[in-house]
Amino acid sequence: MSEPLISIVTISYNQGEYLKECLESVASQDFINYEHIVVDDFSHDNSRDIILSFKDKVVPIFKEKNTGAADSLNTGFKKAKGKIYGYINSDDYIIKNCFQNVEKLFNQNKDYDVIYGNGYIVNEKSHFVKTFNSKQFTMKKYYYNRTHIFQQGTFFKKDCFKSVGGFNIDNKTSWDFELFADIYQKKKFKFLKVDDYLAAFRIYPQSMTGSKDKTKSKQRNKYLIMKYFNKKRTLIEFIMIKIFYIKDRLFNIDFLLILIKDFIKSKKKIKII
Repeated sequence: MSEPLISIVTISYNQGEYLKECLESVASQDFINYEHIVVDDFSHDNSRDIILSFKDKVVPIFKEKNTGAADSLNTGFKKAKGKIYGYINSDDYIIKNCFQNVEKLFNQNKDYDVIYGNGYIVNEKSHFVKTFNSKQFTMKKYYYNRTHIFQQGTFFKKDCFKSVGGFNIDNKTSWDFELFADIYQKKKFKFLKVDDYLAAFRIYPQSMTGSKDKTKSKQRNKYLIMKYFNKKRTLIEFIMIKIFYIKDRLFNIDFLLILIKDFIKSKKKIKII
């Protein structure tokens, strides 16, 4: 049997209530040239039984201890054999013809390495809430919190993932966004936003990513700015980012002093942009 074109990874941790719908959304795709790797991160509910009920349609991995989302994703992608990678959380799902659309998009845009589309927001009963429209990704927009990528509808070539070493397991709040930022910073990889709707993202009170946790969002942005800020920032960018985050109450004095110190160290020429 030839190697699959698409490798999709799902991580599962105590989300048996929604897991079956996720697995069915992949198994019911008309496109067959894919593999679905499901990593259970030591769940204590019925997740294992649900995964085993799909044993002919998934590659199951059961971990012996809970190590978190980023590590579980890395575990899954180490087994991946496809040329195009994607991942879907166990409480989300992909929509009909997703893989066919992904194949078509990469065939039509061979020079691009990361392709991301739009999606649907649903509630705990899978009822439609609203649409989610991705925005063009740039680091500058990211600093201003103006870039939004629909992770569930994002697919990327294997080389992108390998080049950055996978997900950062020390990042507990923004491992997915950090991956995209790391890939973008490589410069040689090209991002393409498309208008296709590829997946559904579930929002409910208990979900890690679906909860409206502004504190976690601010921690995520602060972490990434700390990592990338001192790389080729201009004075104007420095001032604009500072103003934006002071307004958003993200800054504290220690963080501000670090940014000033990093900017002085960079010794970049001031230029108007």
